[in-house]
Amino acid sequence: MATSSRTPDLIFSNANIITVDSRFRKAEAVAIAGDRIVEVGKNEEVLRRAGPNTRRVDLGGKTVVPGFIDAHVHAVHVGVSFLPGFVQFDRCRSLDDMLTVIAKRAETTPPGEWILGSSHFDYDMIREERFPNRWELDRAAPNHPFCMRVRGHLGVANTKAFEVLGITKDSPVPAGGYIFKDERGELNGWLLDNALYDLVMPKLPGTTREEWIGAVRFMNQRFLREGITSVVNQSGDTWPFLAELYHRGELPVRWQANLRGSSNYFHRPLEALPKAVRDLGPVTGHGDDWLRVGAIGELHSDGLIEAPWMHEPYAQDKFGGGWKGLLRHNRETLSAICLAAADAGFQMEVHASGDAATEMVLDVYEEVNRQVSIRERRWIITHGGIFPTPRSVERARNLAIIVSTQQPVLWTQSHYYKQFWGEKAVANLFANRTWLEGGVRINGSSDVGLSPLLGIYMYVTRKNFFGEALGPEQAISREQALKLFTIDGAYTTFEEKSKGSIEEDKLADLLVLSDDPLTVPEEKIKEIQVLTTVVGGKIVYEKGA
Repeated sequence: MATSSRTPDLIFSNANIITVDSRFRKAEAVAIAGDRIVEVGKNEEVLRRAGPNTRRVDLGGKTVVPGFIDAHVHAVHVGVSFLPGFVQFDRCRSLDDMLTVIAKRAETTPPGEWILGSSHFDYDMIREERFPNRWELDRAAPNHPFCMRVRGHLGVANTKAFEVLGITKDSPVPAGGYIFKDERGELNGWLLDNALYDLVMPKLPGTTREEWIGAVRFMNQRFLREGITSVVNQSGDTWPFLAELYHRGELPVRWQANLRGSSNYFHRPLEALPKAVRDLGPVTGHGDDWLRVGAIGELHSDGLIEAPWMHEPYAQDKFGGGWKGLLRHNRETLSAICLAAADAGFQMEVHASGDAATEMVLDVYEEVNRQVSIRERRWIITHGGIFPTPRSVERARNLAIIVSTQQPVLWTQSHYYKQFWGEKAVANLFANRTWLEGGVRINGSSDVGLSPLLGIYMYVTRKNFFGEALGPEQAISREQALKLFTIDGAYTTFEEKSKGSIEEDKLADLLVLSDDPLTVPEEKIKEIQVLTTVVGGKIVYEKGA
């Protein structure tokens, strides 16, 4: 039976429905049968379809929007870091606070066992505006190796950890990495990018199957509260655990799982890279509406906060004269991976934070495109650098590249960024208006699973937690921001015909909001509440229920 002729199971009426269709039309009612939308229109038209078993919900004028899509989020790794085994710093406001909670964990942990810290907290809220060094951590946990990973790029460790890891001040620094030392040449406890991934990560305690599954379940519930009905998970070998939950019918959120991005999986000889790509298995698009294989990514070309690859030197007070950042995968390696991915049929998602890195990734994409067309592959550059030039915008447009930006990461981290980049560069991170006006598609995402409503607020206002506007000339409209988290996210995963807007025959993924993000005062956008989340025609979250 065609979906348009089926008797609805559920009708929302008397609503302010923002369809996000091609004309951004409004409607009053929506009817759902099974997992599909069967009619959108005026109250009387839609209610006429109700049968004796149809559930009717009068929303009293509340706003309905498509389910949000977070198109770039390290969901499983974020979830793992919130598990009880990790020390949490979300309530800390100083280094002393951080050291106190580490010391408390040490009191209940057998000597010699690892203590791991969560990397997900508000960096700008720490009074000293930095992380603990080795000696400070030694006071809190002298008998335990301690490590935490910050934003996936910076490792923070104590002396005991360095002893266990076999790292000394004379250890060779891997290419694409950096080991911080004090003025005497002693390790200060911080390792950056490939130094973290090559010297530390392989030797840390592994994550168990139960922990991976627990992390997915934790994030699913968080997503539903935030109105996130689809996610693109970055950088992890998490498919087996997602597949297990999928086969048990325990995925209430739609997942696209990207493959092997930020790990050291591709740290191997050039001639071995094509086989490494083939060994990843099924290519982009394999799966169904609930679980799909995504891109290879987020594959890092450069660092993030401390070490983006820039044209001009920066942060020379921290790294010495001439510092321009780090390349985690050099041009030759990146080219080999991308060409093998194009040959195999994978989408690519490559991280580029610095302006020089962005241009290098565009060089690689153009090089690959001369051998295997990628214009229909919807390849992605994540972050998109700073100060994109008109030529960079033109090149991205010509290749039909998507630029994935993460405005919400600056909510409580922009001050930390400024320590390295300076005011002007941070203000130009995520040049959303420049890309859009240049005809380049972008999508909306959070990197760490923050509320899309906070994200919409930040894309529209460019403001951080402190009310500071970061590059207001790069602000975009409310309609554009809503599209980023709905239909543009669906386009990124080749699913714009099945989700991302409220239209007949599309998947019934939608939200009931406490207010209208298109009309409330700007400062109120971030305060809007998700009242109901519907995924596949089922109400899976109700606030207060």
